[in-house]
Amino acid sequence: MLAPRPSVCLRSSRRAAATLVELLVAIAIAVLVLALVFSAYHTVTSLAGRQRRARRLTPAQAALETLCRELACALPPAGPGRPGLRATISEGLDRRTESLEFLTQVVPPEERDLRWAEVQQVRYTLRPAVAPQTGFTVCRAAESLQGTNSVAQLPEQVLLPGVGGFWVELFDGEGWTNAWPGAARPLPQAARISCIVPGRGGAVTLATEVVIAAGRSLER
Repeated sequence: MLAPRPSVCLRSSRRAAATLVELLVAIAIAVLVLALVFSAYHTVTSLAGRQRRARRLTPAQAALETLCRELACALPPAGPGRPGLRATISEGLDRRTESLEFLTQVVPPEERDLRWAEVQQVRYTLRPAVAPQTGFTVCRAAESLQGTNSVAQLPEQVLLPGVGGFWVELFDGEGWTNAWPGAARPLPQAARISCIVPGRGGAVTLATEVVIAAGRSLER
């Protein structure tokens, strides 16, 4: 019986090694493709989820977002006779915010160019709800001082009806306070907003915080 030739065994082992390398390369390519597909799928689903959440934004959340955006862009008083940022509270134990007035820079919702921004004196007021509604109504009024509607008194609009309470706390660098005197004091550094709104299972408290950029820069 003849023994196998060494050259034949060597070629077989090389062929097996080459097949193993090809298999590993194919597996690596497949893993890379799956990773890219998963990454793209995750990005698309995350974007779709954010869009769905934005569409499901409740009126209360939209109202808080509007107030936060305007507080973040709050400006110092524009001149004599302007009150600056002023916050007044109720005399009861709950110390709810009755009015909040300040100067801010507002960009129209349909615009993205900051050059079209308007400087407005805005006022948020907490009013008793009109029957048959109960609780309070948060209203917003504005006076346009600069921009396309310069020196135009904008009508008061109902921002959030049927709230159980509305509070704005302002941070002066050392602590939080409910009242703010206006132009006699620099802008606060931050604001904390909360309100009680009706929910499916009862009253729900929504709360958020916002940094007031002009207040922090003036403090320095």
